[in-house]
Order: sequence, then C-alpha cells, then structure tokens
Amino acid sequence: MYSSLKFVCLVVVFATCLCKSDAFVVPRNESELDGGPCRNFTNQNILDILEELRIRMHLPIPRFNIPPLHPLFIEHITLDNFDLLTGLNISMHNISFVGFRDFQMRDLDFNLLGFNFTLQMLIPQLNISGHHVSNGSLYGLVPVIGEGPVNLQIANLLFDVAGQMNHTNIEWETTDMNINFTITGITGGFENLTDNFFNELLNLSGPEILELAWPGLQPTVQDSVAWAFTEFFNDFNINELMGFLFGAGMDWSDVDNPTTVAPPPTAPASP
Repeated sequence: MYSSLKFVCLVVVFATCLCKSDAFVVPRNESELDGGPCRNFTNQNILDILEELRIRMHLPIPRFNIPPLHPLFIEHITLDNFDLLTGLNISMHNISFVGFRDFQMRDLDFNLLGFNFTLQMLIPQLNISGHHVSNGSLYGLVPVIGEGPVNLQIANLLFDVAGQMNHTNIEWETTDMNINFTITGITGGFENLTDNFFNELLNLSGPEILELAWPGLQPTVQDSVAWAFTEFFNDFNINELMGFLFGAGMDWSDVDNPTTVAPPPTAPASP
C-alpha cells in the first residue's frame, strides 16, 4: 500500500512540474479561466477516451462487464406504485434504448489534485421501445390498463453530475455524488391502453412530471452512479489510472474486432 501511495505522490509532483513547463503553455487568460494547462490537459485526455468509447458503443466491454450501449437492451423494468403517480403498475419487457451514442459533453472538469469532478452531458434524443403490461390506475381515478408496444421519444436529456473520488486503505470510493437532469419533452406513449389520458399527460407535462418526481428518484440514481464510478476506478491499477489521466489512453484490445465495423452515428436532434 505504501509503495503505491508513494508512487502516486511522485506522479503528482511530476505532473505539477510538467504542467508548469513550456510543454503545456496556454494563453494567460485561458489558464486563469479554465484552471490552468494541467487541468485542461487531463480533461482533454478524458474527452479523447470518451470519443474512443463512442465508436465502440455497439460492442460489449468485457473488462468492465458493460453490455453494448448502442442500443442498450434491458430485460425488465417495473413501475410499481410510483411515488408521484400513485396506483401505477406498469411492467416493461425487452426494452431498447437508442441515443446514448449521440451524447454531447457540454462541460467536463476533473481536478487531479483533489480527485473531484463535474460534468454536464446532453443526449439530444433518447428513443425507448419495448412491450408493456399495465394494470393500475392514476391516483385511483383514471385506469391505466392494457398490453402492447411502448414507444417513447425523450428530448434533450441534460445531466449534471458532480462527485469526489477518495482512496481508502483498500480501494477507491465515490462520495458527495450529486446528480440532476432535465428533459424538454416526451412524445409517443403506451399503446392499447383502455384510456389514453396517461399518454396525454406524459406528452403535455413530461418535464414537469420529471421535476416533481426527481427528489424521490435522486437518491437511488445517485447511489447507482456512485457505485458505477467506484467499480470503474477500482478496475484500474495505479499505473493504468495515471496513464489514463495523462494521455496513455485505454486498452481496447478486449473490445476491438478487426472485422467489426461500427454503424454510422445517428444525426443528433436540435437542442
């Protein structure tokens, strides 16, 4: 453990000296506004790796146990007595999510010395399709009953994420995770319902429903994302992590297949 920590300290000192050298000179005003060339250098390395990930999102990533993300398939999701819309009981099966690969990084900052981070990411349009079985009511008044296809289009998902990485004696952990996200609209709906009021409510007031529902969903989402960040960091040894942050890139050898050609990215919707 002590040798690893000593190595990290040496790397940080080296990085600090390197970022003060002529190798990473930026204009004075850019340094003052963006936190200096060292932070910019690290952030750009992360952005480069995200672009490398983008062109591989149709493939699984065995090392991190990540399935293909374009599209992303989830076998089952249940909305049961959802806090905001009491009485709902909706089961969704074989759900497909298309649109994650068109993500746009609006902001990214990783502070190497403090290991705290912030990011803002926009997904212009997320298409959700699958099969639903619904057997409930909206506030006990409006029936939400039926079975059939579900097709939803969610516009402009904007994620704001902030957190802190800490290293214990054993492993990394993610703390102070804070996540917020907004949307600008929902179209489509759940087919074959006995009453279409639920779909009309989603289409007319989707962003407002999300805003009201988010306080109840936020803790679960934050815990899940914090777990994902922790697992990701702990999959690297110290040497790999420093290389990841200082421009050595990612080893995609378990992902790449010379005979596999990535499908062309879909055109993003206008924000």
